[in-house]
Amino acid sequence: SGHIYAFEPDPFSYRLLSQNVARRGIRNATLVQKAVLDRGGEVILHFGKANRADNRIYPFTGSAESAAVSSVSVDEYGESCLEHVDVIKMDVQGAEHAVLTGIRKTLQRSDSVLICSEFFPEMMRSCGGDPLGFLEELDAQGFSISVLEQNLCPLPKEKFRVLIDDLGS
Repeated sequence: SGHIYAFEPDPFSYRLLSQNVARRGIRNATLVQKAVLDRGGEVILHFGKANRADNRIYPFTGSAESAAVSSVSVDEYGESCLEHVDVIKMDVQGAEHAVLTGIRKTLQRSDSVLICSEFFPEMMRSCGGDPLGFLEELDAQGFSISVLEQNLCPLPKEKFRVLIDDLGS
Protein backbone atom coordinates (compact mmCIF):
# COMPACT_ATOMS: atom_id res chain seq x y z
CA SER A 1 0.00 0.00 0.00
CA GLY A 2 3.04 2.30 0.28
CA HIS A 3 4.95 4.05 -2.44
CA ILE A 4 8.69 3.99 -3.12
CA TYR A 5 10.60 7.04 -4.33
CA ALA A 6 14.05 5.99 -5.52
CA PHE A 7 16.63 8.62 -6.47
CA GLU A 8 19.65 7.58 -8.54
CA PRO A 9 21.81 10.16 -10.34
CA ASP A 10 24.21 7.78 -12.14
CA PRO A 11 22.85 7.06 -15.66
CA PHE A 12 24.28 3.51 -15.62
CA SER A 13 22.82 2.62 -12.21
CA TYR A 14 19.54 4.34 -13.09
CA ARG A 15 19.16 2.09 -16.15
CA LEU A 16 19.78 -1.00 -13.99
CA LEU A 17 17.27 0.23 -11.40
CA SER A 18 14.66 0.89 -14.10
CA GLN A 19 15.19 -2.55 -15.62
CA ASN A 20 14.88 -4.27 -12.22
CA VAL A 21 11.68 -2.40 -11.34
CA ALA A 22 10.16 -3.29 -14.73
CA ARG A 23 11.32 -6.92 -14.62
CA ARG A 24 9.75 -7.41 -11.18
CA GLY A 25 6.52 -5.66 -12.15
CA ILE A 26 6.80 -3.12 -9.35
CA ARG A 27 4.07 -0.56 -9.85
CA ASN A 28 4.30 1.45 -6.63
CA ALA A 29 7.68 3.03 -7.38
CA THR A 30 8.68 6.39 -8.80
CA LEU A 31 12.24 6.54 -10.09
CA VAL A 32 13.98 9.90 -10.17
CA GLN A 33 17.29 10.37 -12.00
CA LYS A 34 18.69 13.01 -9.66
CA ALA A 35 21.13 13.30 -6.78
CA VAL A 36 19.47 14.07 -3.45
CA LEU A 37 21.14 16.93 -1.60
CA ASP A 38 20.15 20.04 0.34
CA ARG A 39 19.13 21.96 -2.80
CA GLY A 40 18.19 21.58 -6.40
CA GLY A 41 20.56 22.39 -9.22
CA GLU A 42 23.44 20.66 -10.88
CA VAL A 43 26.39 18.84 -9.34
CA ILE A 44 29.41 16.98 -10.71
CA LEU A 45 29.19 13.25 -9.99
CA HIS A 46 32.52 11.40 -9.92
CA PHE A 47 32.24 7.72 -10.91
CA GLY A 48 34.27 5.04 -9.15
CA LYS A 49 36.79 3.24 -11.34
CA ALA A 50 36.89 -0.10 -9.49
CA ASN A 51 33.33 0.04 -8.15
CA ARG A 52 30.70 1.72 -10.30
CA ALA A 53 28.41 1.97 -7.27
CA ASP A 54 30.98 4.18 -5.53
CA ASN A 55 29.98 7.56 -6.97
CA ARG A 56 30.63 10.77 -5.09
CA ILE A 57 29.96 14.48 -5.49
CA TYR A 58 33.61 15.28 -4.79
CA PRO A 59 36.79 14.12 -6.60
CA PHE A 60 38.50 11.08 -5.09
CA THR A 61 41.53 8.91 -5.88
CA GLY A 62 39.49 6.00 -7.23
CA SER A 63 37.38 8.03 -9.64
CA ALA A 64 37.67 7.47 -13.37
CA GLU A 65 35.39 10.03 -14.98
CA SER A 66 32.69 12.50 -14.02
CA ALA A 67 29.53 14.07 -15.37
CA ALA A 68 27.13 16.85 -14.45
CA VAL A 69 23.87 15.55 -12.97
CA SER A 70 20.74 17.22 -11.64
CA SER A 71 20.15 17.44 -7.90
CA VAL A 72 17.08 18.03 -5.74
CA SER A 73 16.23 18.19 -2.06
CA VAL A 74 13.54 15.86 -0.75
CA ASP A 75 11.69 18.90 0.60
CA GLU A 76 11.60 20.49 -2.87
CA TYR A 77 10.64 17.27 -4.61
CA GLY A 78 8.07 16.23 -2.06
CA GLU A 79 6.15 19.52 -1.75
CA SER A 80 3.51 18.29 -4.16
CA CYS A 81 3.59 14.52 -3.66
CA LEU A 82 4.93 13.52 -0.22
CA GLU A 83 2.55 14.00 2.67
CA HIS A 84 4.84 11.97 4.91
CA VAL A 85 7.56 9.33 4.77
CA ASP A 86 7.92 6.12 6.77
CA VAL A 87 11.41 4.92 5.80
CA ILE A 88 14.47 6.70 4.43
CA LYS A 89 17.46 4.70 3.24
CA MET A 90 20.56 6.79 2.57
CA ASP A 91 23.71 5.55 0.90
CA VAL A 92 25.07 8.75 -0.61
CA GLN A 93 28.82 8.40 -0.10
CA GLY A 94 29.31 11.19 2.42
CA ALA A 95 26.49 13.53 1.39
CA GLU A 96 24.22 12.37 4.24
CA HIS A 97 24.44 15.67 6.10
CA ALA A 98 23.38 17.58 2.95
CA VAL A 99 20.45 15.17 2.46
CA LEU A 100 19.38 15.65 6.09
CA THR A 101 19.46 19.44 5.62
CA GLY A 102 17.21 19.10 2.58
CA ILE A 103 14.66 16.83 4.23
CA ARG A 104 13.85 18.78 7.42
CA LYS A 105 10.34 19.87 6.41
CA THR A 106 9.44 16.38 5.25
CA LEU A 107 10.61 14.91 8.55
CA GLN A 108 8.59 17.47 10.52
CA ARG A 109 5.35 16.35 8.89
CA SER A 110 6.14 12.63 9.25
CA ASP A 111 5.64 10.47 12.33
CA SER A 112 7.75 7.47 13.32
CA VAL A 113 10.30 7.73 10.51
CA LEU A 114 13.00 5.08 10.29
CA ILE A 115 16.24 6.36 8.77
CA CYS A 116 18.84 3.81 7.76
CA SER A 117 22.01 5.62 6.76
CA GLU A 118 25.55 4.73 5.91
CA PHE A 119 27.88 6.68 8.20
CA PHE A 120 31.47 7.20 7.11
CA PRO A 121 32.95 10.30 8.81
CA GLU A 122 35.90 10.69 6.43
CA MET A 123 33.66 10.72 3.35
CA MET A 124 31.24 13.10 5.07
CA ARG A 125 34.07 15.56 5.75
CA SER A 126 35.30 15.23 2.14
CA CYS A 127 31.80 16.20 1.06
CA GLY A 128 31.78 19.27 3.33
CA GLY A 129 29.65 17.71 6.05
CA ASP A 130 30.16 17.51 9.79
CA PRO A 131 29.86 13.94 11.18
CA LEU A 132 29.23 15.07 14.76
CA GLY A 133 26.77 17.72 13.58
CA PHE A 134 24.93 15.06 11.56
CA LEU A 135 24.50 12.80 14.60
CA GLU A 136 23.58 15.73 16.85
CA GLU A 137 20.96 16.95 14.38
CA LEU A 138 19.36 13.50 14.23
CA ASP A 139 19.39 13.38 18.03
CA ALA A 140 17.87 16.88 18.28
CA GLN A 141 15.06 15.81 15.96
CA GLY A 142 14.23 12.96 18.34
CA PHE A 143 15.85 10.09 16.47
CA SER A 144 17.47 7.24 18.36
CA ILE A 145 20.90 6.43 16.94
CA SER A 146 21.83 2.75 16.69
CA VAL A 147 24.75 1.04 15.01
CA LEU A 148 23.89 -1.97 12.85
CA GLU A 149 27.26 -3.59 13.44
CA GLN A 150 26.59 -3.42 17.18
CA ASN A 151 23.29 -5.35 17.16
CA LEU A 152 21.17 -2.18 17.03
CA CYS A 153 22.07 -1.12 20.55
CA PRO A 154 21.07 2.51 21.09
CA LEU A 155 24.03 4.88 21.00
CA PRO A 156 23.85 7.55 23.72
CA LYS A 157 24.71 11.11 22.68
CA GLU A 158 27.85 11.11 24.81
CA LYS A 159 29.22 8.26 22.65
CA PHE A 160 28.91 10.12 19.29
CA ARG A 161 32.57 11.25 19.31
CA VAL A 162 33.71 7.75 20.25
CA LEU A 163 31.86 6.31 17.25
CA ILE A 164 33.43 8.89 14.93
CA ASP A 165 36.89 8.15 16.32
CA ASP A 166 36.32 4.40 16.02
CA LEU A 167 35.34 4.75 12.36
CA GLY A 168 38.44 6.80 11.60
CA SER A 169 38.85 10.52 11.71
